Amino acid sequence: MLAYSYDAFPMEFSKQDHKTLARLIDLGLQREYASGLSRLEALLQDWRASAPASSQDHFHRAYQLMREQDKHIARRYDPVTKRDRPLVLLQLVGEQILREEELEDLSEAGRKWILMALEEVQRANGVR
Repeated sequence: MLAYSYDAFPMEFSKQDHKTLARLIDLGLQREYASGLSRLEALLQDWRASAPASSQDHFHRAYQLMREQDKHIARRYDPVTKRDRPLVLLQLVGEQILREEELEDLSEAGRKWILMALEEVQRANGVR
């Protein structure tokens, strides 16, 4: 997870940009749900291919996987306020849950801010 502070990158986003940010964050949330379900599906396929004696182990692994996914989603998405939206979007793009091309509905200033902030955060974290 990328570390950053909102105060390091101050900017006022337009009302339309905030609507776009909210929509993109929801898209990221849906992709994270899908990712968790895909991981669960792979675990269930492994269970089906293994001996029936491994049911308890696979059940506990499935429970742990879903519990960790739920906690991750809650930490990232539950406390999101209007002020947090740009930072959550930075995480989603930085972790490649969303692609840079998907930012095209943001204003030019908003898109430039996101990309500039992402570059700064990645440089500070030694990414890229």
